[in-house]
Amino acid sequence: LKGGDCHGPFLPHLECVCYDRCPRCSVEFELDVGFEDGNAMVAEDDVLAPVTVTSKDLHSNNETVAPAHFLSQDEQDESQDSGIAIVKMGPGQRLKLKAIARMGIAKEHSKWCPVAVGTYRF
Repeated sequence: LKGGDCHGPFLPHLECVCYDRCPRCSVEFELDVGFEDGNAMVAEDDVLAPVTVTSKDLHSNNETVAPAHFLSQDEQDESQDSGIAIVKMGPGQRLKLKAIARMGIAKEHSKWCPVAVGTYRF
């Protein structure tokens, strides 16, 4: 996530007084993309080519927070991608999800450790 300094507007969820989640300790992202949505402006030869859903397709419920698509502006300028690839979809497929991002520390759980990286390979 990028949104500047998250420590001011957001609380770690263990310090928040809410039961589950609230706008003070979490941000919600929504994604609703279908094969036909991503293939609307494609040439006829590539109509059946897979559509790549990226982090640019995620929409935040907080206008000050957005997904970090690249590490730096240089990386973004050099890349041919439009963001971090999430999934490739074929004809008739649709992906709809809701994700909740919460601030935490690695002492509490390893999922907040910055060295935990998820990758995939073709």
